[in-house]
Amino acid sequence: MSSPPRFILLPGLDGTELFLTPVVSLLSESASCRVVRYPGSGSGAYGDLLVHVSKEIEKTGPCVLFGYSFGGPLALMAAALHPQLVKGVILCASFLRLPWALRSLAIVSPLLRGPVVAVLRAAKRARYAFQGYPSQAYQQAKAMTWRQVSSRMIAARARAAIGVDARPLLRACASPVLCISYLHDEIISARCFQDFEDLIQPVNRIKLPGPHLGLFLEPRSVAAQVFDFTARIPISPVERLRQA
Repeated sequence: MSSPPRFILLPGLDGTELFLTPVVSLLSESASCRVVRYPGSGSGAYGDLLVHVSKEIEKTGPCVLFGYSFGGPLALMAAALHPQLVKGVILCASFLRLPWALRSLAIVSPLLRGPVVAVLRAAKRARYAFQGYPSQAYQQAKAMTWRQVSSRMIAARARAAIGVDARPLLRACASPVLCISYLHDEIISARCFQDFEDLIQPVNRIKLPGPHLGLFLEPRSVAAQVFDFTARIPISPVERLRQA
């Protein structure tokens, strides 16, 4: 891209900017960034979220979409809906089909409701209290997420993730796609990454050390890959004419 990119970032299950803040701070040094915060009410289905994201794309104009985890399939849906405006798609610690951590819930997905997720979140808090947090910043972000995002909405988005299959969207995507995965991702399995290996050329498949939240803990490596990718996005004929 010849001009500084405009990024629209789509969060994970929490639907907030909290875990994207470190990488947004780095990208914002030389580009425009906007995090789409998902509604705190509603169905949580991808189709409903797509309406919300589409409005942001239409308001922003030509842009690069960054989908983290749950936001990856949503980024591909938005790219299919706005092929003229979406110049590139970045999928970070994401998936095309059901992540292994949710696969076992497919049969009982109707039971995946707020109270169940509330128990799981309480168990996670207890584990962190015993084992400790990776960093103080991570602890603060987690605490804010637990306060700001209801268990009901987490459950609704998790049910949406269980049913998604974005492989056809990636096959048909007209925009360049970058896949960033993590070698020690405890959420997204190797099988999920195999989907990307089958559909994305090797130069645009990047594996970084770290866990699922690597972009929060080590944002500089992500930002470097993002800028390298956007520098390689071809300039459209219309843009060439404008520069002539």
